[in-house]
Amino acid sequence: RICISQVYGHGGKSGSPYNADFIELFNRSGDAQALGGWRLDYADVHSEDWRTVDLGALTLLPYGYGLIALKGGASGAPLPPADITGNLNLGGSAGKVQLVDGENTLVDLLGYGDAEWAEGAPAAGAGSGEALLRLNEGCSDSDDNAADFVPEPPQPRNSQAPAHSCGDDAPPTAIATFLPTETPTPSPAPTFTSSPTSAPTATPLPTATLLPTFTPRPSATP
Repeated sequence: RICISQVYGHGGKSGSPYNADFIELFNRSGDAQALGGWRLDYADVHSEDWRTVDLGALTLLPYGYGLIALKGGASGAPLPPADITGNLNLGGSAGKVQLVDGENTLVDLLGYGDAEWAEGAPAAGAGSGEALLRLNEGCSDSDDNAADFVPEPPQPRNSQAPAHSCGDDAPPTAIATFLPTETPTPSPAPTFTSSPTSAPTATPLPTATLLPTFTPRPSATP
């Protein structure tokens, strides 16, 4: 649910509104997304020399944006505080940008100008002082760059920019719903009946028989 929402490649040039190139990402889901192991790649048209920015330190808030500031020049205003910085130098009117996750899977691709690689047809190249913006604040995603991106004045948004819900991904709820489960009928607890026990009959002790007393005989007189 992470996508490239804006690309600006005219930073720092004469007459540019901002002094640095930038790429903006958008999280269209209702969950924060940590981008550990993710990267952004850029290559010029008809080139396979991909240059990279590591996104590992970036976490995108629910329905939020992330601003990656790149190389620039002397002309134009400073960008808003960037969430990540990199050393890429983007083409303003043509190029290729791809977003790759930690499993080396292509997540999103923007080809513009006369790019030979794009989602569907490449988006139109941005004129001087323009950026390529994904329509509907980043929500438009028809897998066709030409339909989803338009050249407009740049609007760099960082993680502090207001969130924007696309309306097709409800925010998470803290209330869990459990599926009903069949409740077994409890077995009656066993009843234990004690058998009456007769009180033991006392056995009389035997009567002691007195032994006869031994009477010593008198000793004879010498």
